[in-house]
Amino acid sequence: MTPTIHRSRARLQWKEGVRCYPFLPQEGALLVAKSTIRDTIKNSTTRPLQKDRPRSGRPRFLVVRANREFLRPVRIKPEIHYSDLKKELGVEISRHTLRRHLEDHGITNWLAAKRPLLQKIHARQRLNWCKARRHWRGAEWASIVWSDECSIELDLGKKREWVFRHVGQKWDSEMIQPFMKGKAKSAMMWAAFCCTERGDSVRMVRDPEAKANGYTAASYLDVLEDQIPTIYQPGIWFTQDNAHIHTARVIRKWFTLLARPKSH
Repeated sequence: MTPTIHRSRARLQWKEGVRCYPFLPQEGALLVAKSTIRDTIKNSTTRPLQKDRPRSGRPRFLVVRANREFLRPVRIKPEIHYSDLKKELGVEISRHTLRRHLEDHGITNWLAAKRPLLQKIHARQRLNWCKARRHWRGAEWASIVWSDECSIELDLGKKREWVFRHVGQKWDSEMIQPFMKGKAKSAMMWAAFCCTERGDSVRMVRDPEAKANGYTAASYLDVLEDQIPTIYQPGIWFTQDNAHIHTARVIRKWFTLLARPKSH
């Protein structure tokens, strides 16, 4: 029975000879079960001040103030490791204890979400593109062919980061692990899809006439001529980013003269 004042009132009325339930049937009645009243009276001898007895088990290590203090390094540096967090706090507690207290505040250790490293101007352009089409329905989105290339690199091996965050903070900038395209040995893959069709995953061929034996507009043009006819339908728009091989004059001319889906 809580709070303490209710226990005291129950004990006092019992001493005064009240034996009916609930006590104080008129004003301020204690609407509790008979068993609760009986246990309160029974345990009153072991609780002189009518306070709860200490709970069993080990007491909590972190006090309220420390609870607030140990959240500060997690919020300043979400990617901090448990070992470094203990050093910041200057306490010797187990990893399990740290994790439990973080979870009490809704913070869990997650793998940092990955996304390409974007400059502010690129992020702004992407946001504006999405805002301009936020009212599109299924019919509009069904008319889009999405395409992109992906570089498969060997020996990239960058270690994934873990961050402390709330559930809704996944895409916050400080919770992201950005990555850049490396210079290791790699192969370039291309693919495209739309609402009803999808093209093959194609390995692009390096241009032997390129200075660095890399990928050029000629490499991209070979893929387009091979794959676009397999997914093209009248009224479809073909989308691509602003990579140099996408905006080359020969590519724009190909879309125009050969009456393929428009590029924008």
